[in-house]
Amino acid sequence: MSALFEAERDYLEDRISKAEHELVARERDLFSSPDCAQERNAIVAALSALMALRVCNGIPRKAA
Repeated sequence: MSALFEAERDYLEDRISKAEHELVARERDLFSSPDCAQERNAIVAALSALMALRVCNGIPRKAA
């Protein structure tokens, strides 16, 4: 949420990167859990929203 509501462009890239990192970490935690389809779907939607936020603000994705 902090990435979505960040008003300062200087901090936006960092907030997006941190959010993506946390979401991917949670997705890894859920990888072997069969009962978490709803949460996994929410993670995919959140990652898509963050990517859209990147594109709309012209923030390139850095190589890992």
